[in-house]
Amino acid sequence: MKNRNKYSPDFKLQVVKEYLNSDKSLSDVASKNGIPSPHTLHKWVKTYEESGYDDNVFNSKKGRP
Repeated sequence: MKNRNKYSPDFKLQVVKEYLNSDKSLSDVASKNGIPSPHTLHKWVKTYEESGYDDNVFNSKKGRP
């Protein structure tokens, strides 16, 4: 069984902004930051864009309170 990587909200935001502010591909930015799949980064970018570029989008808690 595969271990899932947990990334901090600050790390996600930093990597997404790095991608959006550069002319590098998703694959380049993902591999540079140790993210095994560019698809993961794509999901983060999509989430960030759909939030209206809200810097707190990755800080939300999931699950029951």
